Amino acid sequence: MDENTLSIAIIGSEGNIPKQIENSIQGPNQLSLAFKTSDVMKGLKKLKDVNPNVILIDLSQVEEDKTGFLVKLRLSYPESNILVIAEEYAVNEWLQILKTGVRGILDGEFSSKSLSTAASVVHQGGIYFEPGRMGQFVEQCANKVKHAEEKASDLLTDREIQVLKVLAEGYTVKKAAEILDLSPKTVDTHKANLMRKINIHHRADLIKYALRKKIITLQED
Repeated sequence: MDENTLSIAIIGSEGNIPKQIENSIQGPNQLSLAFKTSDVMKGLKKLKDVNPNVILIDLSQVEEDKTGFLVKLRLSYPESNILVIAEEYAVNEWLQILKTGVRGILDGEFSSKSLSTAASVVHQGGIYFEPGRMGQFVEQCANKVKHAEEKASDLLTDREIQVLKVLAEGYTVKKAAEILDLSPKTVDTHKANLMRKINIHHRADLIKYALRKKIITLQED
């Protein structure tokens, strides 16, 4: 096989495989179709004889636990890059899929061009998402961070918010203790607890957080 040609094995529902895929697919790298089957068990048996560069598997055809299945597939064929056809997933589910060693995720109605591009990207060590799905994934990640931050804020006690406000205004722990009529040790304890809850480690980030949450406001001259 030419060094620019990647062999690919496809295990998936006929309805999810583009009809225009023939014995070879032109793209950034030419793909040589090792085999195509909708039967997962038959496909797994064929893989032992083929050991392709890329394995594309339709997760809707996998009846067992999908994460466990993908881990076993990765361990069985460490030299092959795994692509999956997956429907809509929450960000946690996508991350679980990627943690198994999967290198790319294709939509159910992908094109042969998308497949060729995906195979090339993962063969070169990258991770592939279709453009629309990447945007959706990033948006879900951003929302997840936002919700985690909001949840963390809800966990702050009134006293911790008071300490946060005074420290974010630029006062030292010692001065904050005087203002709040607390001991420096107590202020330090509240400071450590609130920074742990909101996952902040530096004063600059503490100030940004307080501004974002409107705990403090910028003073205009």
